[in-house]
Amino acid sequence: MNHDELLAKIESLADAWAEPSFNANALRAVVKLHTPDWKNQCSHCLEPNDYDELNKNYLYPCPTIQAIEKELE
Repeated sequence: MNHDELLAKIESLADAWAEPSFNANALRAVVKLHTPDWKNQCSHCLEPNDYDELNKNYLYPCPTIQAIEKELE
């Protein structure tokens, strides 16, 4: 799912789950931090690179977004 779809899913879950254990604000903040840029790379995560000092960004969805999507299935 794309970034906007993931945010919409979080919104729908926040409306459906009025449980204190589901903190939509915290989850929304993490998803907004890991936004895809114009090259479809995560704006936050850097992929480890042993070959030079300049690490490159992970392609979107990064491991953080993948983990969130997996748990929301």
